[in-house]
Amino acid sequence: MLYNPRSKGRKEHLEKAINIIMQHRSPETPVGVVRNAMRKGEEVILTDLSRIPYEKVDMNSLLIIGNSETFRWKDYMITPRGYSKKYEIRK
Repeated sequence: MLYNPRSKGRKEHLEKAINIIMQHRSPETPVGVVRNAMRKGEEVILTDLSRIPYEKVDMNSLLIIGNSETFRWKDYMITPRGYSKKYEIRK
């Protein structure tokens, strides 16, 4: 999770961080971007590592990067924990 990941003065830091993460994660890894959480103008974007809309990420953003088991289902990012081996989960 990256909080306050980008500002006008440090635009390149987020892209550097994502490039490092992409060395260890698939480009299709789900990513959630939440801007202005619980405020007027709240915006939720579901995307993946290769298509992060950097221009939409700012100081009021929270960026959540899924792990190797995270998948998208409808308008949700789901990360099954130990129960994925115990129950049948449909992607």
